[in-house]
Amino acid sequence: ALVRAVVPNGPADRAGVREGDRIVAAGGREIERSADVSPAVTAREPGDSLQLRIRRGGEERTLTVTLGTRPERGA
Repeated sequence: ALVRAVVPNGPADRAGVREGDRIVAAGGREIERSADVSPAVTAREPGDSLQLRIRRGGEERTLTVTLGTRPERGA
């Protein structure tokens, strides 16, 4: 799953996720397409930690994201 945008100062940004990263695993689940990311996130509560394995510049690294609350639509 290609990261197309990161919310400034949001949970992903604070964890070190960058635009252009590829998420290859989330919470121990392999990610094959963008739609695979949402179930890994929504199965957890705000404040939970989620490990992401990402690929950046040909290298893989693991980042830990502390989940926040999802903003309301239109806000």
